Amino acid sequence: PYDVLRDYGTFETRRYPEHLVAEVTVDGPFDSAGSQAFRYLFAYITGANATGGKIAGPVAAQVIDAAVNQ
Repeated sequence: PYDVLRDYGTFETRRYPEHLVAEVTVDGPFDSAGSQAFRYLFAYITGANATGGKIAGPVAAQVIDAAVNQ
């Protein structure tokens, strides 16, 4: 759900409702890092966070996997 603020023909300016973004960085091989990061995010969603509360649903998740060179 979003509101279109302005339609430019080839693109739109949109306003989306507030949302929560969670990001995890893990060390290790790329092929196993995704499942390691998922465990942290799942724990956060189910209550292992600062408030101890579960994240209210529905939970839509966009997952972006990227290797980070440090």
